[in-house]
Amino acid sequence: MNTELPFPVCLPNCQIIDCQPYQEGYVIVAHSTDQQASCPSCQQVSSRLHGFYYRKPTDLPISDKPVRLRIRLRRFRCLNPGCPKRTFGQPCPDWLPAFARRTNRLALAQRIMAGGQAGSRLLTHLYMPTSHDTLIRLIRKWQPVDPPIPHALGVDDWAIRKAKTYGTILVDLDNHQPIDLLEGRTAEGLRDWLKAHPGVEVITRDRSGEYARGAREGAPQAMQVADRWHLLQNLEQVIERLLTSSYQRLRQLPLSQAVPTTQPTTERLTYVMRDYSKNEIEARLAGRQKRLGHFDKVQQLRQAGMSISRISRQLTMNRSPVRRYAYAESFPERIRRPTGRSMLTPYLAYLENRYQQGCRNAQQLWRELCQQGYPGAHNQVSKWLSRRRNEPVSMTQKQTVTNSLLPPQPIVELPTAQQLAWLMVRPPSFLEETDQQMLCYVCQDSVIAQVYELVKDFAAMVRARQSELLDDWLARCQTCSSVLLQQFGIRLQQDYAAVRAALATSWSNGQTEGQVTRLKLIKRQMYGRAKLDLLRQRVLYRC
Repeated sequence: MNTELPFPVCLPNCQIIDCQPYQEGYVIVAHSTDQQASCPSCQQVSSRLHGFYYRKPTDLPISDKPVRLRIRLRRFRCLNPGCPKRTFGQPCPDWLPAFARRTNRLALAQRIMAGGQAGSRLLTHLYMPTSHDTLIRLIRKWQPVDPPIPHALGVDDWAIRKAKTYGTILVDLDNHQPIDLLEGRTAEGLRDWLKAHPGVEVITRDRSGEYARGAREGAPQAMQVADRWHLLQNLEQVIERLLTSSYQRLRQLPLSQAVPTTQPTTERLTYVMRDYSKNEIEARLAGRQKRLGHFDKVQQLRQAGMSISRISRQLTMNRSPVRRYAYAESFPERIRRPTGRSMLTPYLAYLENRYQQGCRNAQQLWRELCQQGYPGAHNQVSKWLSRRRNEPVSMTQKQTVTNSLLPPQPIVELPTAQQLAWLMVRPPSFLEETDQQMLCYVCQDSVIAQVYELVKDFAAMVRARQSELLDDWLARCQTCSSVLLQQFGIRLQQDYAAVRAALATSWSNGQTEGQVTRLKLIKRQMYGRAKLDLLRQRVLYRC
């Protein structure tokens, strides 16, 4: 019997008797030192021994070796003749729950792994093996401590199943900790939580009307603060709708010397080097016809007074294309992406010169290019020449930039409406020269020019947090030629107190957005087992 252990072991209320090796670990034998216990039925204290029983729980590993305990506990006789229990077992120590197969400290260490297959695999290497289902059960049993009522509360929504079901996360902005997850993103859920936890003084949120109403009804004394990033995002969305509706008009703006343009280069002579099959062409035409039909239906329903959401449900379409079609003045054609560079690109100018001189022999052109260092095969030159021959004269004149008889024509490639909206919201000091030129080009339109001035002022006001300029900007917004921007100003006026607080205070919802990112990571790690109760335990758990 070995009573001297080569390592320290702490087993309160127990005396270590022996340490025996088993397989690749140790078995520690210990006896309870308590000489008496109370009957669980009549509470009569007894020290009369009846027998012994053993518990064999697993404990924390020692020196990279798994440990199993063999604890001998006493069984007493009840001294009360009227008690229905004749004998009773000695209660387990505090560090070993009844009927448990592991100690509390081992369960705590395993629960830190946060459950799942990944935690089970890691625990095997840490000599604390257990199944992933057991880890999940340990997490479900954990009872979180009620946090103190926060002074500043961050509120945001998150997707349980995107476009289907959502939840609400509440974050203590002072302690940088999530304090609760709510099912749904309704005003009633937030209102009930705030009424059950009175004392919140600051509530930061996005521009959601549901959260605004829930905060107003649940904590009327609290100051609501709209998030500044969401203010800029909402403005960018409004600009994108405006640019989408007027995109075809912007593409037809005249080019003047006051507007810097991009001169054509030899790279713009790159032709598509493969022929589309008949099936591909028919599929493209069918797709365009389908989009055109959706556009006509959306326009008809919009003119009938239906909302975007209702049109989306009736046509079973996503709200993004419905919104794009509803605000467009004409059918938005898809923008063809520019052709990338190829081995033939550096030699296109020479090929065009030789073509204008009358050379139509692909083999001869290929041999001349090889003398200049062209590494490609002759079939690329043949394809270029075939397409060059089949082009209409008008297209030839537009794409020919090396013809000495024709002056080069300036070219402006208009970005998408989303890219233009992003450029208008960005600070002017962050824009490159080409971006500034593009903004000068679109600002030839009087409405866009007026909107851009308001956008620049609003973005600068939000970034510098100049709340004293808000009233003047709202007044200017109502005189704008764009109806969409007027509606944006009306919505800001309806949420005036929260918007002004966003510009006058340092509170923001950025920290809450970070907690949502962490929540998404945990949810994806759990694969298909991220039910709300289990996800709540993992998000709120603090080691």
